[in-house]
Amino acid sequence: MRSAVLLSFLVLLPGPTRASETHCDDVAVWEDWEERTANNPDDTALHTLHALWMGLCAKVKRNEFTTDQADQVFEHVRRSFIERHREYNAGKKDKPEM
Repeated sequence: MRSAVLLSFLVLLPGPTRASETHCDDVAVWEDWEERTANNPDDTALHTLHALWMGLCAKVKRNEFTTDQADQVFEHVRRSFIERHREYNAGKKDKPEM
């Protein structure tokens, strides 16, 4: 059950630029991130993505990244977490229970 919740969190996380010009300026998105991380203090993947998101927002605001570049980086890392999570769960299913 925990793994299904984690996967849904990872799939539904907003990147720096989805749905509006930039989520970085959206108070509701910041609150969503804060709530998710507060409710999942031991979820390293979620906290890593949150830190990445904050860093990408900072880079976009300083004009060091375009919103498209930031979105590409975030999506690449998010997808790799999802894939690793799926591979881990598939490996667990292949092992016989003792």
